[in-house]
Amino acid sequence: MKYDVAISYASEQTQYASRLADILKRQGLNVFFAPKEQSVIVGENMAGAFNDIFRKQSLLTVLLISEEYIGKDWTMQELSAALDRNNSVDYCCIIPITFGRARTPKLDPDIAYIDADQSNPAEVAAIVRTKFRNIPVDNESEITPKDSSAHIQNNPYAHTVINVSGDFSGNVGPNGTIINR
Repeated sequence: MKYDVAISYASEQTQYASRLADILKRQGLNVFFAPKEQSVIVGENMAGAFNDIFRKQSLLTVLLISEEYIGKDWTMQELSAALDRNNSVDYCCIIPITFGRARTPKLDPDIAYIDADQSNPAEVAAIVRTKFRNIPVDNESEITPKDSSAHIQNNPYAHTVINVSGDFSGNVGPNGTIINR
């Protein structure tokens, strides 16, 4: 895969998405974040390029779901591509993060969401990194984990809203990097 993680977001959440992308990159993940990947998409058919990125070129997709996100055609196309990928692999490859009470009917209403209003980008990055490490081994032909010492196992998430606010000082450094102990 070209990307470990792709971030789908509405422009109104650019600041949150940018902070999350920066933290994930510092953790060693290869991240697709459109403003930082202009050389990849310039001159391309945008619909085709984003479809390939979210469906074929990314192991995981972070969905920053807001009312603005739900109201935009581009983000709905990215979501559809990510859901197509999610339905074609044997692990959950989407990480939905919601702002306010935003929900999209395209996602199962029982799916686990992370509440962005209660979780900062460093806390979300810790979850994304764990999800990346938990991609099942039988997908090995598609991936090359950045940390070969990571134990990769299948660990599906429960169907609830996840509130990850709290003290992460034991494993998130001051610059948002994960500290393994």
